[in-house]
Amino acid sequence: VPVRDDPDAVTAALEETAPALGYVVGRRAGLPDGSRVRIELTGPGATTYLVEVAGRAALVPELAGPPTVTLELPAVLFLRLGAGRLDAAPLLGSSISVGGDTALAAQLATHLAFTI
Repeated sequence: VPVRDDPDAVTAALEETAPALGYVVGRRAGLPDGSRVRIELTGPGATTYLVEVAGRAALVPELAGPPTVTLELPAVLFLRLGAGRLDAAPLLGSSISVGGDTALAAQLATHLAFTI
């Protein structure tokens, strides 16, 4: 199936998934308390998500300190991973750039799938 990379469609899909990022970071990926996450999405729908785990993970307008974990990847790839359409493991270091604590970054990248 061809990738739908229309910026309006990608942005609409990201708006639907953004509220679940606290759950994804805190529960699905199991990042520890005190983790600060920066997810940089590129291409159509480019945006940045900041998540902090302080007892409970939540989207925040800014991080309290430098990120513990960073991911950078195309927005369309992020959506496909969130939908469980791809395995992130073979994409680490190529389509998905990881930074900070790379073990935790890989843990997050490989646990992005969730159901609304």
